Amino acid sequence: MQPEMTLAYITYLEERGLSGGWIGRVCASLRKLDAACRPSGVFATDRLALLPYQNQGGPGGFHSISKPVPYTAEQIQAIIEHITPIDPVIARLLSLMDRTGLRVQETCYPRAEDIDGCEIGLNQQDNANRTKGGRPRIIQVQACHQEFLEQLQQMGKANPTGHIFEARLTLPDRARQRVREACLELGIPLRGTHGFRKHFANQEYTHEIEKGASDREALLTTSYQLGHNRINATIQSYIPIQNRVRVDRRKK
Repeated sequence: MQPEMTLAYITYLEERGLSGGWIGRVCASLRKLDAACRPSGVFATDRLALLPYQNQGGPGGFHSISKPVPYTAEQIQAIIEHITPIDPVIARLLSLMDRTGLRVQETCYPRAEDIDGCEIGLNQQDNANRTKGGRPRIIQVQACHQEFLEQLQQMGKANPTGHIFEARLTLPDRARQRVREACLELGIPLRGTHGFRKHFANQEYTHEIEKGASDREALLTTSYQLGHNRINATIQSYIPIQNRVRVDRRKK
């Protein structure tokens, strides 16, 4: 492996739109590999660095910077349609993420009993739904998705544990892998499974604005739906500034 190969690989990761934190960890791993290979004789001690630092012509530092950029509705449809014939379980899981804004881990654990019409109640009695921090919340799902929820509820009732999905421990990584593969094959910028959650956030915010809510009211509702303790988390990482409505409609 030569320095030009590792530099090309880092450039490829940037072009795929992976997070700075993820690329930074890859860079650190490559440099640790370089350092370990020299004293063992795998690399000559005087050979060029496997991944040069910035002052040696290599990449600069990478940091984890949240980007509030969701998939578009068309991209989500294309990803799900691509995955469906390959892995229908993951396609169903991603569809649930897109309709509820659940984190990928949370999406694996809803049970039939957690669904009530257009509501999904998480951790109402214990941490059975594996929410972040174990916090309970009730998600209001738009009425147009009720039939989809009813179908999932019937699947949960047929499962001895009551869960909608089986093999829950392996599903998050499987979902991430399927999304990576689909985006690569379809030429869609990779935003991970979190891109589905961000699409939900933008849809939820827009829905609240259309109902007459102010910008802050819509952000508060969206934050609650996402399970955030702070509205700033939603502002910084989920709703792009160009998608927000700054006029308080109550004053019109």
